[in-house]
Amino acid sequence: MTRVAVATILIPLTLAVVAYAPPAVYSLIIAALSLFSLYEFFRMAERSNCRCFKAAGYLAAGATSLYFYLRLSGWSRFDFAYLVIILVIVLFSLALAGWAEIGEAIRAISTTFFGVFYTSYLLGFLIPIRYSFGAPEGLSYVFFLLGIIWAGDSAAFAVGRNWGRTPLAPRISPRKTVEGSFASIGGNLTAAYLLYYLVPPSAINLPEALRLAVILGVLGQMGDLAESVLKRGAGLKDSSGIIPGHGGLLDRIDSLLFAAPAMYIYLAIKHL
Repeated sequence: MTRVAVATILIPLTLAVVAYAPPAVYSLIIAALSLFSLYEFFRMAERSNCRCFKAAGYLAAGATSLYFYLRLSGWSRFDFAYLVIILVIVLFSLALAGWAEIGEAIRAISTTFFGVFYTSYLLGFLIPIRYSFGAPEGLSYVFFLLGIIWAGDSAAFAVGRNWGRTPLAPRISPRKTVEGSFASIGGNLTAAYLLYYLVPPSAINLPEALRLAVILGVLGQMGDLAESVLKRGAGLKDSSGIIPGHGGLLDRIDSLLFAAPAMYIYLAIKHL
């Protein structure tokens, strides 16, 4: 009941933010989600005995969200490659300054860099999806993406919990089942069909919407399993306990981390 009650609050709130928040506020919210996701990642990394340069990671995460916002504002001189170069130099400088033992330097640098990329960069694609293709179209694109992912997650949870018998990846996530996985794809397709008529994405026809739903659904499941690998390695059931009945923030957005960049790439190609 807690899971359902929290969802009935968070889903309308999320849709309201997507629909009505100005670009700067929307980007700031994405940045806040990225920072807390990175906090959860660092928590898992430390449980896996991986030291992290947290301060540098948080600064880089904020700069990543700023990069996506600046691109929206037409300030294209700041390329993401510059941020990557700066981050690499900073991380090595911290290691040289003795902020990590020599034997931990590789893990500290690699873990921090990966954490920023995994959370802030991948989640940051929700910003250009919303605004880079026009405000009305961007709204339908984000609704389309969220609806597909949420419907797939809900179908997988319901079917897997009640009728799931065949483990999908027992070493990684014992509760996930093949039945739930197929139900997830069914939920993706159903949501795509309904959303195509409710919030029609202008650049996508119905057959494309259904194909895209399968692609996003599969990537969403991969994102879910990818986070499960990190949690399993850290010996954790949830990334945190911030969302009652749901676990951590990463537990809620893990599917989006793989699906959002794919959605953006698809749309970017369509709008060439």
